[in-house]
Amino acid sequence: MRNIRWVGSVTGGMGLRNSSWAASAITGAVLSSLLWYFGDWTGSRVVCSLFMASVVFSSIWVLLVREDFFCWPHPAVWRVVMASSILYSMLLTCMFCLPPEQARMILNFVDPSAGVSAAPHEKGYGENCALTFDSISDIVNDIFFLAHLLGWYFKALIMRNRGVLWIQSIMFELIEESVKSVLPNFNECWWDRWLLDVLVCNFVGMEIGLFLVNRFAEPFNWFMLTPAKANPPHEESHVPSFLTSREHFLTVCFVIGIGPLVDLINFLLKAVLFIPAESPLVVYNLLLVGLPSLVGIPEIYATLSESGHFRIGRQGVVLLYIVLMELALSWKLSSDTFPADGLQTIPVVTGVLWTLAFLLLVGFTVIFPFGRSKLVPGSFATKSKVS
Repeated sequence: MRNIRWVGSVTGGMGLRNSSWAASAITGAVLSSLLWYFGDWTGSRVVCSLFMASVVFSSIWVLLVREDFFCWPHPAVWRVVMASSILYSMLLTCMFCLPPEQARMILNFVDPSAGVSAAPHEKGYGENCALTFDSISDIVNDIFFLAHLLGWYFKALIMRNRGVLWIQSIMFELIEESVKSVLPNFNECWWDRWLLDVLVCNFVGMEIGLFLVNRFAEPFNWFMLTPAKANPPHEESHVPSFLTSREHFLTVCFVIGIGPLVDLINFLLKAVLFIPAESPLVVYNLLLVGLPSLVGIPEIYATLSESGHFRIGRQGVVLLYIVLMELALSWKLSSDTFPADGLQTIPVVTGVLWTLAFLLLVGFTVIFPFGRSKLVPGSFATKSKVS
């Protein structure tokens, strides 16, 4: 009898606590009410069934999972985010396995204007490049100008570092300039791209976000970070700490590169799935990727700051799978969306420059003597849990 263990000792923290029974009863009452309400609903039965399945899965996840990275405003919020990201990854997998027409028709159940035919010609931003008050007012009064600013505010809450944000900002503008022949929406005037986008939207959005981070949370010092388990330096050096470890350097490169990649995939999905710019599906996609990023990126930073190693947490793994599936889906559906010679319209010089930049990065990573560098004095060790 001594070898018999209680069931609670082998549940791995997945069992219900006494305090959870009340939440279970409330959840059951809410689900019963929803089932009663949707029983007489005249809308799409497919949307109804998918919504109820999502609610049930999220409720089970909230009640049973007990390991949380964030506690504010409540752990249940981040459990719902995790459950939603899992459901979204399953949806992307399903769409990837379907023929293009059927994959697009899934979106039609949520928004009748999506997935039917190629999205109508969007507003052009490079048609009138005269630097006049009227042309500037036309862009500033566009709803997407505000959306652009809010997007960089949200990115600041995720990355929490001004240097990382500025590198991502310049990178994405260069990507836009490179693929504007494939995605006409990227065809902008020079003053729109570098003045309104970079110096107004990006700058104002990230500064507001960083102000809130400095006020209520903990900034991320990606470049000058000493792991908590590292020995304190004995010799002074002016080499940034991310150049003292190849793993640290690659982690910073990964974090910097994932941001512009996600932004580009968002525009590609909108094009290949025939989603109008005003569709609520655009907002849903941003939330299903952005909210998990609020957990996935801090998970990476917490591990890096504690041990100096690159590790992707539970939410980060699901987020990375979502990004890869969105990229795969975009590639699969691009054959009947973009012209066959679409990539050939990209200037050769652009392709050569991007290839050269990638090769320089790879060469630097291989050749640079990371292990011989010294940590910067005054670097601080951070906690393993991020605010």
